[in-house]
Amino acid sequence: MKYNLGDIVEVEKKTINPQKTPSDYYCVYSLPGFDNGKTPERLTGSKILSNKIIINRDNYILFNKLNLKFKRVWRFKNDGGNNVCSTEFLPLYTINNDKVDLDYLYYSLVNDGFYARLVGQNSGTSNSHQRIHKEDLLSMEIDLPDLEVQQKTVRILSALDQKIESNCKQNDLLFSIAEGKFNQIYNSGTRRRLDSIIFNIESGSRPRGGAEKIGIPSIGAEKIEKFGIYDYSSEKYIGENYYSNMKRGVLKDKDVLLYKDGAYTGKSSMCLSGFPHAKAAVNEHVFILNTKDNYAQFYLYFCINKKENQEMLHRMASSKAAQPGLNQSEVKSLEVNIVSDADIEKFESEISPFMEKIANNTLQNKTLSGLRDASLPKLMSDEINLDEVTIDE
Repeated sequence: MKYNLGDIVEVEKKTINPQKTPSDYYCVYSLPGFDNGKTPERLTGSKILSNKIIINRDNYILFNKLNLKFKRVWRFKNDGGNNVCSTEFLPLYTINNDKVDLDYLYYSLVNDGFYARLVGQNSGTSNSHQRIHKEDLLSMEIDLPDLEVQQKTVRILSALDQKIESNCKQNDLLFSIAEGKFNQIYNSGTRRRLDSIIFNIESGSRPRGGAEKIGIPSIGAEKIEKFGIYDYSSEKYIGENYYSNMKRGVLKDKDVLLYKDGAYTGKSSMCLSGFPHAKAAVNEHVFILNTKDNYAQFYLYFCINKKENQEMLHRMASSKAAQPGLNQSEVKSLEVNIVSDADIEKFESEISPFMEKIANNTLQNKTLSGLRDASLPKLMSDEINLDEVTIDE
Protein backbone atom coordinates (compact mmCIF):
# COMPACT_ATOMS: atom_id res chain seq x y z
CA MET A 1 0.00 0.00 0.00
CA LYS A 2 1.27 3.47 -0.85
CA TYR A 3 1.70 6.23 1.73
CA ASN A 4 3.24 9.65 1.80
CA LEU A 5 6.23 9.58 4.13
CA GLY A 6 4.53 12.26 6.26
CA ASP A 7 1.68 9.82 6.97
CA ILE A 8 3.97 7.45 8.87
CA VAL A 9 6.77 9.62 10.34
CA GLU A 10 7.31 12.99 11.92
CA VAL A 11 10.43 15.13 12.20
CA GLU A 12 11.78 15.88 15.67
CA LYS A 13 11.74 19.62 16.31
CA LYS A 14 12.70 20.26 19.94
CA THR A 15 16.08 22.06 20.16
CA ILE A 16 18.55 22.43 23.00
CA ASN A 17 18.89 25.65 24.99
CA PRO A 18 22.58 25.92 25.92
CA GLN A 19 21.85 28.53 28.60
CA LYS A 20 19.52 26.18 30.49
CA THR A 21 20.95 22.75 29.77
CA PRO A 22 24.42 21.51 30.89
CA SER A 23 26.35 21.12 27.66
CA ASP A 24 28.43 18.20 28.89
CA TYR A 25 25.23 16.18 29.39
CA TYR A 26 24.74 15.78 25.65
CA CYS A 27 26.42 14.10 22.70
CA VAL A 28 26.32 15.81 19.33
CA TYR A 29 26.07 13.82 16.13
CA SER A 30 27.80 16.05 13.59
CA LEU A 31 28.40 15.95 9.86
CA PRO A 32 32.20 15.50 9.43
CA GLY A 33 32.99 12.03 8.12
CA PHE A 34 29.32 11.04 8.13
CA ASP A 35 28.05 8.56 5.57
CA ASN A 36 25.93 5.41 5.36
CA GLY A 37 27.24 2.78 7.73
CA LYS A 38 29.57 5.15 9.55
CA THR A 39 28.81 6.48 13.00
CA PRO A 40 28.83 10.29 12.93
CA GLU A 41 31.38 12.05 15.09
CA ARG A 42 30.36 12.57 18.71
CA LEU A 43 31.21 15.90 20.31
CA THR A 44 30.74 16.99 23.89
CA GLY A 45 31.29 19.91 26.23
CA SER A 46 32.24 23.30 24.82
CA LYS A 47 31.83 22.11 21.22
CA ILE A 48 28.07 21.81 21.69
CA LEU A 49 26.39 24.90 20.26
CA SER A 50 22.84 26.16 20.08
CA ASN A 51 20.26 25.06 17.50
CA LYS A 52 20.83 21.35 18.05
CA ILE A 53 17.85 19.01 17.92
CA ILE A 54 17.19 16.81 20.95
CA ILE A 55 16.88 13.13 19.94
CA ASN A 56 15.87 11.21 23.04
CA ARG A 57 13.31 8.77 21.68
CA ASP A 58 14.30 5.12 21.36
CA ASN A 59 14.84 5.06 17.58
CA TYR A 60 15.32 7.55 14.78
CA ILE A 61 16.41 7.72 11.19
CA LEU A 62 18.79 10.66 10.72
CA PHE A 63 18.46 11.98 7.18
CA ASN A 64 21.11 14.45 6.03
CA LYS A 65 19.47 17.25 4.08
CA LEU A 66 22.68 18.69 2.58
CA ASN A 67 24.07 18.14 -0.92
CA LEU A 68 21.99 15.53 -2.72
CA LYS A 69 24.90 13.92 -4.55
CA PHE A 70 25.73 12.20 -1.24
CA LYS A 71 23.25 9.65 0.09
CA ARG A 72 23.55 9.92 3.88
CA VAL A 73 21.01 8.12 6.02
CA TRP A 74 21.70 6.65 9.44
CA ARG A 75 19.75 4.62 11.99
CA PHE A 76 20.08 6.00 15.50
CA LYS A 77 19.23 3.81 18.49
CA ASN A 78 19.31 5.60 21.82
CA ASP A 79 22.00 4.33 24.18
CA GLY A 80 20.18 5.65 27.23
CA GLY A 81 21.86 9.05 27.27
CA ASN A 82 20.62 12.49 26.35
CA ASN A 83 21.51 13.12 22.72
CA VAL A 84 21.31 15.94 20.23
CA CYS A 85 22.01 16.14 16.50
CA SER A 86 22.90 18.87 14.06
CA THR A 87 20.09 20.84 12.43
CA GLU A 88 21.52 19.62 9.13
CA PHE A 89 19.76 16.33 9.88
CA LEU A 90 16.06 15.57 9.68
CA PRO A 91 15.51 13.17 12.63
CA LEU A 92 12.57 10.95 11.62
CA TYR A 93 10.52 8.87 14.06
CA THR A 94 7.51 6.68 13.35
CA ILE A 95 3.98 7.72 14.31
CA ASN A 96 2.23 4.73 12.77
CA ASN A 97 3.93 1.64 14.18
CA ASP A 98 1.19 -0.73 13.04
CA LYS A 99 1.98 0.25 9.44
CA VAL A 100 5.76 0.54 9.31
CA ASP A 101 8.87 -1.09 10.75
CA LEU A 102 11.53 1.60 11.30
CA ASP A 103 14.31 -0.62 9.95
CA TYR A 104 12.28 -1.37 6.83
CA LEU A 105 11.78 2.36 6.41
CA TYR A 106 15.54 2.87 6.68
CA TYR A 107 16.17 0.37 3.89
CA SER A 108 13.46 2.06 1.82
CA LEU A 109 15.14 5.45 2.21
CA VAL A 110 18.58 4.17 1.14
CA ASN A 111 17.04 2.40 -1.86
CA ASP A 112 18.53 3.88 -5.04
CA GLY A 113 15.05 4.15 -6.57
CA PHE A 114 13.71 6.27 -3.73
CA TYR A 115 16.80 8.45 -3.68
CA ALA A 116 16.70 8.97 -7.47
CA ARG A 117 13.13 10.21 -7.20
CA LEU A 118 14.06 12.54 -4.36
CA VAL A 119 17.05 13.95 -6.26
CA GLY A 120 14.89 14.41 -9.35
CA GLN A 121 12.38 16.36 -7.31
CA ASN A 122 15.19 18.73 -6.25
CA SER A 123 17.09 18.84 -9.55
CA GLY A 124 16.55 22.56 -10.06
CA THR A 125 19.20 23.43 -7.45
CA SER A 126 22.93 23.38 -8.12
CA ASN A 127 24.78 20.41 -6.63
CA SER A 128 26.90 22.53 -4.32
CA HIS A 129 23.86 24.10 -2.68
CA GLN A 130 21.26 21.35 -2.92
CA ARG A 131 19.29 20.94 0.26
CA ILE A 132 16.39 18.63 1.01
CA HIS A 133 13.45 20.49 2.50
CA LYS A 134 11.37 18.74 5.13
CA GLU A 135 8.16 19.26 3.19
CA ASP A 136 9.64 17.68 0.04
CA LEU A 137 10.88 14.63 1.93
CA LEU A 138 7.59 14.09 3.78
CA SER A 139 5.61 14.37 0.53
CA MET A 140 7.56 11.48 -1.04
CA GLU A 141 5.46 8.41 -1.75
CA ILE A 142 6.56 5.09 -0.31
CA ASP A 143 5.16 1.59 -0.87
CA LEU A 144 4.70 -0.48 2.31
CA PRO A 145 3.73 -4.17 2.30
CA ASP A 146 2.16 -5.83 5.34
CA LEU A 147 4.11 -5.40 8.56
CA GLU A 148 4.97 -9.13 8.66
CA VAL A 149 6.53 -8.90 5.18
CA GLN A 150 8.47 -5.79 6.21
CA GLN A 151 9.89 -7.57 9.24
CA LYS A 152 10.99 -10.63 7.27
CA THR A 153 12.66 -8.39 4.69
CA VAL A 154 14.48 -6.61 7.51
CA ARG A 155 15.70 -9.90 8.99
CA ILE A 156 17.28 -10.85 5.65
CA LEU A 157 18.95 -7.50 5.07
CA SER A 158 19.98 -7.13 8.72
CA ALA A 159 21.77 -10.49 8.58
CA LEU A 160 24.05 -9.03 5.91
CA ASP A 161 24.48 -5.79 7.85
CA GLN A 162 25.35 -7.68 11.03
CA LYS A 163 28.11 -9.60 9.23
CA ILE A 164 29.45 -6.32 7.84
CA GLU A 165 29.38 -4.76 11.31
CA SER A 166 31.10 -7.82 12.79
CA ASN A 167 33.90 -7.52 10.24
CA CYS A 168 34.28 -3.81 11.00
CA LYS A 169 34.58 -4.48 14.73
CA GLN A 170 37.13 -7.22 14.12
CA ASN A 171 39.11 -4.84 11.90
CA ASP A 172 39.13 -2.19 14.62
CA LEU A 173 40.52 -4.74 17.10
CA LEU A 174 43.13 -6.09 14.68
CA PHE A 175 44.28 -2.58 13.76
CA SER A 176 44.61 -1.65 17.45
CA ILE A 177 46.74 -4.74 18.09
CA ALA A 178 48.99 -4.00 15.10
CA GLU A 179 49.29 -0.35 16.12
CA GLY A 180 50.11 -1.39 19.68
CA LYS A 181 52.93 -3.65 18.46
CA PHE A 182 54.30 -0.77 16.40
CA ASN A 183 54.23 1.62 19.36
CA GLN A 184 56.08 -0.93 21.51
CA ILE A 185 59.16 -0.72 19.29
CA TYR A 186 58.86 2.77 17.80
CA ASN A 187 60.10 4.70 20.83
CA SER A 188 63.27 2.60 20.96
CA GLY A 189 64.30 3.77 17.49
CA THR A 190 66.84 6.41 16.48
CA ARG A 191 65.61 9.75 15.16
CA ARG A 192 66.27 9.80 11.42
CA ARG A 193 64.87 11.29 8.24
CA LEU A 194 62.23 9.27 6.45
CA ASP A 195 64.40 9.07 3.33
CA SER A 196 66.68 6.74 5.29
CA ILE A 197 64.15 4.01 4.52
CA ILE A 198 62.15 5.41 1.57
CA PHE A 199 63.37 4.03 -1.75
CA ASN A 200 60.61 5.33 -4.05
CA ILE A 201 58.08 8.16 -3.96
CA GLU A 202 55.75 9.01 -6.84
CA SER A 203 52.32 10.39 -7.63
CA GLY A 204 49.84 9.56 -10.37
CA SER A 205 47.70 11.44 -12.84
CA ARG A 206 44.43 11.54 -14.71
CA PRO A 207 43.92 12.37 -18.39
CA ARG A 208 42.96 15.83 -19.59
CA GLY A 209 39.27 16.25 -19.14
CA GLY A 210 39.36 14.46 -15.79
CA ALA A 211 37.93 11.18 -14.56
CA GLU A 212 35.72 8.91 -16.63
CA LYS A 213 32.54 7.01 -15.75
CA ILE A 214 33.94 3.52 -16.36
CA GLY A 215 37.36 1.95 -16.55
CA ILE A 216 40.15 1.44 -14.01
CA PRO A 217 39.57 2.94 -10.52
CA SER A 218 41.56 6.14 -9.99
CA ILE A 219 42.07 6.79 -6.29
CA GLY A 220 42.06 10.39 -5.11
CA ALA A 221 42.80 11.94 -1.76
CA GLU A 222 39.12 11.90 -0.78
CA LYS A 223 39.30 8.09 -0.62
CA ILE A 224 42.14 7.99 1.89
CA GLU A 225 41.11 7.54 5.53
CA LYS A 226 43.26 4.78 6.97
CA PHE A 227 44.10 1.20 6.12
CA GLY A 228 40.99 -0.99 5.97
CA ILE A 229 38.58 1.89 5.36
CA TYR A 230 37.55 2.78 1.83
CA ASP A 231 34.42 4.36 0.38
CA TYR A 232 33.48 2.35 -2.71
CA SER A 233 30.68 4.73 -3.68
CA SER A 234 31.23 7.50 -6.24
CA GLU A 235 34.35 5.89 -7.71
CA LYS A 236 36.32 7.78 -10.35
CA TYR A 237 37.93 6.00 -13.29
CA ILE A 238 40.54 6.29 -16.02
CA GLY A 239 40.49 4.50 -19.36
CA GLU A 240 42.27 1.18 -19.91
CA ASN A 241 44.56 2.67 -22.54
CA TYR A 242 45.56 5.58 -20.30
CA TYR A 243 46.22 3.16 -17.43
CA SER A 244 48.37 0.90 -19.62
CA ASN A 245 50.57 3.84 -20.62
CA MET A 246 51.06 5.24 -17.11
CA LYS A 247 54.74 5.44 -16.14
CA ARG A 248 53.98 6.12 -12.46
CA GLY A 249 51.01 6.02 -10.13
CA VAL A 250 50.01 2.39 -10.83
CA LEU A 251 49.16 0.62 -7.58
CA LYS A 252 50.98 -2.50 -6.48
CA ASP A 253 50.69 -4.76 -3.45
CA LYS A 254 51.94 -3.17 -0.21
CA ASP A 255 52.15 0.38 -1.62
CA VAL A 256 51.73 3.02 1.11
CA LEU A 257 49.51 5.94 0.08
CA LEU A 258 49.83 9.49 1.39
CA TYR A 259 47.40 12.37 0.81
CA LYS A 260 49.80 15.13 -0.27
CA ASP A 261 47.69 18.29 -0.55
CA GLY A 262 44.42 19.85 0.53
CA ALA A 263 42.66 20.09 3.87
CA TYR A 264 43.51 16.56 5.03
CA THR A 265 47.16 16.44 3.99
CA GLY A 266 48.97 13.69 5.89
CA LYS A 267 46.24 11.03 5.88
CA SER A 268 47.52 7.65 4.77
CA SER A 269 46.43 4.21 3.66
CA MET A 270 47.93 1.06 2.18
CA CYS A 271 47.28 -1.45 -0.61
CA LEU A 272 47.29 -5.12 0.35
CA SER A 273 45.95 -8.37 -1.10
CA GLY A 274 43.59 -6.65 -3.53
CA PHE A 275 42.51 -3.91 -1.12
CA PRO A 276 41.14 -1.50 -2.08
CA HIS A 277 41.30 -2.78 -5.68
CA ALA A 278 43.27 -5.51 -7.42
CA LYS A 279 43.90 -3.10 -10.29
CA ALA A 280 43.94 0.67 -9.78
CA ALA A 281 46.00 3.87 -9.94
CA VAL A 282 46.29 7.10 -7.97
CA ASN A 283 45.80 10.64 -9.20
CA GLU A 284 48.13 13.63 -8.83
CA HIS A 285 47.01 14.36 -5.24
CA VAL A 286 48.36 11.10 -3.79
CA PHE A 287 51.94 9.92 -3.18
CA ILE A 288 52.91 6.25 -3.39
CA LEU A 289 55.73 5.39 -0.94
CA ASN A 290 57.98 2.32 -0.99
CA THR A 291 60.94 1.04 0.97
CA LYS A 292 63.63 -0.93 -0.87
CA ASP A 293 62.12 -4.25 -2.00
CA ASN A 294 59.17 -3.32 0.26
CA TYR A 295 61.12 -4.67 3.23
CA ALA A 296 59.49 -2.25 5.74
CA GLN A 297 56.11 -1.31 4.26
CA PHE A 298 54.06 -1.97 7.40
CA TYR A 299 56.57 -0.06 9.51
CA LEU A 300 56.52 2.81 7.00
CA TYR A 301 52.72 2.90 7.02
CA PHE A 302 52.47 3.10 10.81
CA CYS A 303 55.21 5.77 10.88
CA ILE A 304 53.20 7.92 8.45
CA ASN A 305 49.94 7.13 10.22
CA LYS A 306 51.25 8.03 13.70
CA LYS A 307 49.38 11.13 14.84
CA GLU A 308 52.43 13.23 15.72
CA ASN A 309 54.03 12.53 12.32
CA GLN A 310 50.77 13.13 10.48
CA GLU A 311 50.47 16.51 12.21
CA MET A 312 54.06 17.39 11.34
CA LEU A 313 53.41 16.65 7.67
CA HIS A 314 50.34 18.85 7.77
CA ARG A 315 52.33 21.68 9.37
CA MET A 316 54.98 21.38 6.66
CA ALA A 317 52.27 21.49 3.99
CA SER A 318 50.53 24.49 5.54
CA SER A 319 53.61 26.63 6.20
CA LYS A 320 54.09 28.06 2.73
CA ALA A 321 50.70 28.60 1.06
CA ALA A 322 47.01 29.10 1.71
CA GLN A 323 46.33 25.69 0.15
CA PRO A 324 48.35 22.98 1.98
CA GLY A 325 50.64 20.85 -0.14
CA LEU A 326 53.63 18.53 0.25
CA ASN A 327 56.48 17.96 -2.17
CA GLN A 328 58.73 14.91 -2.25
CA SER A 329 61.61 16.64 -0.47
CA GLU A 330 59.40 17.59 2.47
CA VAL A 331 58.10 14.03 2.87
CA LYS A 332 61.65 12.66 2.75
CA SER A 333 62.79 15.21 5.36
CA LEU A 334 60.25 14.11 7.98
CA GLU A 335 62.10 12.91 11.06
CA VAL A 336 60.78 9.69 12.60
CA ASN A 337 62.09 6.94 14.83
CA ILE A 338 63.76 4.15 12.86
CA VAL A 339 64.51 0.86 14.61
CA SER A 340 67.01 -1.80 13.58
CA ASP A 341 66.51 -3.93 10.47
CA ALA A 342 66.10 -6.98 12.73
CA ASP A 343 63.30 -5.29 14.69
CA ILE A 344 61.61 -4.18 11.45
CA GLU A 345 61.82 -7.70 10.03
CA LYS A 346 60.26 -9.14 13.19
CA PHE A 347 57.54 -6.48 13.21
CA GLU A 348 56.68 -7.05 9.54
CA SER A 349 56.36 -10.79 10.12
CA GLU A 350 54.26 -10.45 13.30
CA ILE A 351 51.65 -8.06 12.00
CA SER A 352 51.35 -9.38 8.45
CA PRO A 353 48.49 -11.80 9.41
CA PHE A 354 46.61 -8.95 11.13
CA MET A 355 46.91 -6.66 8.12
CA GLU A 356 45.98 -9.43 5.67
CA LYS A 357 42.85 -10.21 7.70
CA ILE A 358 41.85 -6.53 7.74
CA ALA A 359 42.21 -6.38 3.96
CA ASN A 360 40.22 -9.59 3.48
CA ASN A 361 37.44 -8.46 5.83
CA THR A 362 37.13 -5.14 4.01
CA LEU A 363 36.91 -6.84 0.62
CA GLN A 364 34.31 -9.25 2.02
CA ASN A 365 32.30 -6.27 3.26
CA LYS A 366 32.44 -4.82 -0.25
CA THR A 367 30.92 -8.06 -1.58
CA LEU A 368 28.30 -8.23 1.19
CA SER A 369 27.33 -4.59 0.65
CA GLY A 370 26.91 -5.25 -3.07
CA LEU A 371 24.75 -8.28 -2.33
CA ARG A 372 22.63 -6.31 0.14
CA ASP A 373 22.19 -3.39 -2.24
CA ALA A 374 21.35 -5.68 -5.17
CA SER A 375 18.83 -7.64 -3.06
CA LEU A 376 17.17 -4.56 -1.60
CA PRO A 377 15.00 -3.51 -4.58
CA LYS A 378 14.20 -7.15 -5.42
CA LEU A 379 13.01 -7.90 -1.90
CA MET A 380 10.92 -4.76 -1.87
CA SER A 381 9.35 -5.41 -5.28
CA ASP A 382 8.51 -9.09 -4.61
CA GLU A 383 11.03 -10.33 -7.20
CA ILE A 384 12.40 -12.57 -4.45
CA ASN A 385 9.99 -14.92 -2.71
CA LEU A 386 10.53 -14.30 1.00
CA ASP A 387 9.07 -17.70 1.88
CA GLU A 388 11.95 -19.37 0.04
CA VAL A 389 14.64 -17.43 1.91
CA THR A 390 16.11 -19.00 5.05
CA ILE A 391 18.27 -17.23 7.58
CA ASP A 392 20.94 -19.01 9.61
CA GLU A 393 20.69 -17.92 13.23
